[in-house]
Amino acid sequence: MFFYSKCLNDRISFFLLLFLGLIGWNSLARAISEVDYPVHWKQEVMPYYSSGISGQFIGKAGVNIAYRKFLVPSERGRLVISPGSSEPIRKYAEVIYDLKDLGFSVFILEHRGQGESGRMLADSEIHFVESFDDYVEDFSTFIDTIVRSESNSKLFLLAHSMGAAIASLYSIQNPTTFEATVLSSPMFEVNTSPYPEGVAYLLVSLGCKLGYGQSYAPGSGPYVLGNAMPLGSVTMSVVRHQMTENIFINHPETRLGGVSYQWVLASFGALATIAKSSSFFVNPVLLLQAGDDTLVRSGAQDQFCKNVKRCEKIVFPQARHEILMERDFIRNAALGEIKGFFKR
Repeated sequence: MFFYSKCLNDRISFFLLLFLGLIGWNSLARAISEVDYPVHWKQEVMPYYSSGISGQFIGKAGVNIAYRKFLVPSERGRLVISPGSSEPIRKYAEVIYDLKDLGFSVFILEHRGQGESGRMLADSEIHFVESFDDYVEDFSTFIDTIVRSESNSKLFLLAHSMGAAIASLYSIQNPTTFEATVLSSPMFEVNTSPYPEGVAYLLVSLGCKLGYGQSYAPGSGPYVLGNAMPLGSVTMSVVRHQMTENIFINHPETRLGGVSYQWVLASFGALATIAKSSSFFVNPVLLLQAGDDTLVRSGAQDQFCKNVKRCEKIVFPQARHEILMERDFIRNAALGEIKGFFKR
């Protein structure tokens, strides 16, 4: 492994990432380049994405949950992707395309309240969930009724941010489901700035008690194109940031605004459970940590990896939160690590 977080400093890792990104990882990971990105996206990524099969199933309390599957003949396994907050399936088209040579059939869902899955509030852009247990129950139904349908293949997991928190809660309850797990920038501790975490908790708790649970939390608001996640807040890749913007322009039904009081309160409870129960993980975990992440904090990720017996952490010092949507030299290296980990 080219960069293990306990072995190399940030400066050395930067040049290794850059060097490997330029000469080695691109062909290994079969990633398209930021150069002429729109052309490659249209000619290579989208035809493969279009070959997928879309569907829906009924989640908890009758909420429709959207998913998409990409089946391959003589599959070596099945890869489940759990996206992050506000992320529609289409945003992962490039990731799915890049991982196709693993020989895995790929299954990806849109969590309740986002993408084309059912929304729980009249204002469909408010990011709301009553409890993270609802996410977990949906995810469990997805595994049992869709992913495991007509197949006894081994299962693997790739999860990002909020999706990593959801999948971790599931894995704590079902520790032997996945052969191996990759967690990208897992949401184990939210950056509550400008409020200290304790103050933020008291604020949202009070807001929910006063009846504001379904309203935007402080600092959140309706979706505004270009302002929801400005360039640089989650990625430094101009073209991949624009790709996400184009999805919301062309598919406005997938848009989502800021988080609600209740979502924030529910997240505090979920993250406390993960912190207390992470030792229940028994299968290998690869944790990809973004060194320049402003959305989630790294301390809880570090502690998680210490608690899990078979956890390997890789730090990408220049990466923002969305490692798999980053600049080529970071993203290609991450893809190479993911592929190597799953093949092992």
